[in-house]
Amino acid sequence: MADKTSTPSAGQDYVVIESGKTSLKDLYTKEDWMAIWMGFTILIVGLFIYLSNPPDKMQENFNKYNATMKEEAAKAPFKTIAWQQASDSKNRIRARDQSFGKTIQEFLNAPSKWTANPVDALYRSKAEADALNAPFKEAADKAKAAQEAALAKAKEAEKAAGAAAFKNADLNKKAEAEIAAWLKAKDAASKANAKVGNKPYNRLPYLLGAAIILGLFFGIGKAIMGQSFGRFFIGFFFVFALAVLAYMAEQQSTMSHYGFGFPLWAIIFGLLISNTVGTPKWVMPAVSTEYYIKTGLGLLGVDHDFT
Repeated sequence: MADKTSTPSAGQDYVVIESGKTSLKDLYTKEDWMAIWMGFTILIVGLFIYLSNPPDKMQENFNKYNATMKEEAAKAPFKTIAWQQASDSKNRIRARDQSFGKTIQEFLNAPSKWTANPVDALYRSKAEADALNAPFKEAADKAKAAQEAALAKAKEAEKAAGAAAFKNADLNKKAEAEIAAWLKAKDAASKANAKVGNKPYNRLPYLLGAAIILGLFFGIGKAIMGQSFGRFFIGFFFVFALAVLAYMAEQQSTMSHYGFGFPLWAIIFGLLISNTVGTPKWVMPAVSTEYYIKTGLGLLGVDHDFT
């Protein structure tokens, strides 16, 4: 029996009504929802790792530094050396500075800056690191000596102000000025020291580890949505390698100077591939741009709320 069809008569208007239907199944089969769950999972795992492993004697040290700052604030009409040192020590208490935090950071590090040899973005020997540090070592030593001299002058000025029970306005003003000079010298020494902070590294093992971890993570999400885990996992390595190349291109000194960032290079590489050899079919299951972006946007929103 033939299906009956109707045709609109002349002058007859038709209104298209689209009815959106949702179900509980959408919570694990729709990409929008899955991206939310993926971001939520990353957040929960991160909170578990860091909150369950606080720095050693964290609260004890917080209490000690807070007490010192309170005591110093009551003692002098300016922020004393002890106050500044306690504040600095308090700000240095961070879970990410623990050994496990540093290990996690190794997996999150992007390729480093390079000029002529792209291999420098992924590998640097100790000899190369020492060669990069050498031109700045003398300046760093001088900055450190200047900081120590400024600290000695600040201590002397604060001691003089303290001898007058911090009642002499001129002595207080001088002490405050010397402490400010010390902080300035300390900041200069920190910047100078950063220039001799080049260290050897090998990014490749950690990038491979990150590729495997992320491939498994996002692949599980794909499998829950009813798609092939294996096909996604294999194709993901190509997508990840392309992302690494985009980061490497951004880190080239000239490109970095002109602001040619990794998003631009990712677009360029994608256009080159799609308009020349074409995207390999085995890669297509992992070409899930919105899936990655939506997960990232969810994390970005959480980061904004936390900060």
